[in-house]
Amino acid sequence: MAKRTTTTNLRRFGLLGDVHTEDVFLAVALEHLSQQQIDAVLCVGDIADGRGDVDRCIALLQQHQVATVRGNHDRWCVADEERDLPEATLLDPLSGHTRWYLAHLPTTIRFETVAGPLLLCHGLGTDDMAFVEEDGAELRRHVDYSGRANLRTRAQSGIEPDTRIVVGGHTHRRWAGTFGRLTFINAGTLRAGDNPCFCVADLEARLLQWYDLDDDASVRESERVALDLGAR
Repeated sequence: MAKRTTTTNLRRFGLLGDVHTEDVFLAVALEHLSQQQIDAVLCVGDIADGRGDVDRCIALLQQHQVATVRGNHDRWCVADEERDLPEATLLDPLSGHTRWYLAHLPTTIRFETVAGPLLLCHGLGTDDMAFVEEDGAELRRHVDYSGRANLRTRAQSGIEPDTRIVVGGHTHRRWAGTFGRLTFINAGTLRAGDNPCFCVADLEARLLQWYDLDDDASVRESERVALDLGAR
């Protein structure tokens, strides 16, 4: 699936991590975000494979116009691969629209923001199986600390040289770190048992405000993290 580009000049936006069919948590997070003054909601994908209702998840994502990319679980679901995974989403019960939606998710979406270009992805760039550790180990293999994509991996990773922020997921561990000119934000997950959460990113205030989702689907304000956007 091709990359997608949008010209929206984002200032303040919501972030949703790996969904994994958590339709109840997704509905609660989107309702909370709808009451915030935000420009958009971004989601790192992995809608498929979990305990909940994937059809409802997709309906909610579309209803709230959430910008969503494809995760590896979505790719596997469409290809009917790895269906022996626990809580795997099976193709046959899915609506035709759900199948179409999952099949047409982009691998990345690029946004213009007040802090510079942002790349929304699942893992790292176009690689939905790559993951970034908090020390930036994977970033070092794809991008040098000046923010320039390495020539060997630039075409593979899909990270343009002017990218300032990368938002991904995959590991279910929420965190943010800056490496030279490039800031990486892991949006975490909505999956129960993996510290489900969502986030509001404010680029002008340079803050990430995290919200926890409790077992009863209530929202609890969690940590507020200063967002270091690096040197220009």
